[in-house]
Amino acid sequence: MGGMFKIRNAVEGGILATVVTVPVIHLPLTVTARIIIFCVTALPAAMVAFIGIGGESLTAFFMNAVRFVKNRRIIYRKDIKQQALKQKRRNHSREPKARKRRKKKPANNEDTISKEPANPVDEYRPERKTFDTSTASGIKKQAREDIRILQLEQKHARKSQAMALKAAKHDKKLRARQNKKDQKEAARLARISRKEERYRKKTSGPGKEKEEIRNS
Repeated sequence: MGGMFKIRNAVEGGILATVVTVPVIHLPLTVTARIIIFCVTALPAAMVAFIGIGGESLTAFFMNAVRFVKNRRIIYRKDIKQQALKQKRRNHSREPKARKRRKKKPANNEDTISKEPANPVDEYRPERKTFDTSTASGIKKQAREDIRILQLEQKHARKSQAMALKAAKHDKKLRARQNKKDQKEAARLARISRKEERYRKKTSGPGKEKEEIRNS
């Protein structure tokens, strides 16, 4: 090629132009249309193959790209790598965080009924930020802050309401258990009293009364 193009680039350009030209020739179109399509497709492909990419031919470029994708690595400088290793060692040498122990629930005492907790809504006061309301931006920020505080209060109120309902259900269950226990105890005492009454009637019958009269 007179030294303008490399032999490998010229061969690849010819092969690429041939591959593109053959289907263009067999298209069911007029000669003018075929020539236009040939100029738009085959000629640019051949020129790219002749010139190459980055001083390399097309095949060499694509092969290098495939090798890079398969064998790509992260390269560190020696000092940076040592710093990264030291940082990892520091992280590993740190003491592990102590696990939070779950609080044990107190045993249900049927004799005592849980008292209703104080209303947490009155105690909850989120931190409110104040902005300069003399400017438009300050007014907007203050409005956003007020909306945020209102949302927090509503959320806390819903949470406290749910907790109060849960506590009420728990107290209701405890009361029901206590009532059942009281009823069982009353029934047991009634049975004992009936047995004692029957025993007294048997021991203090009419025969016993006659014997007492004779002895007297």
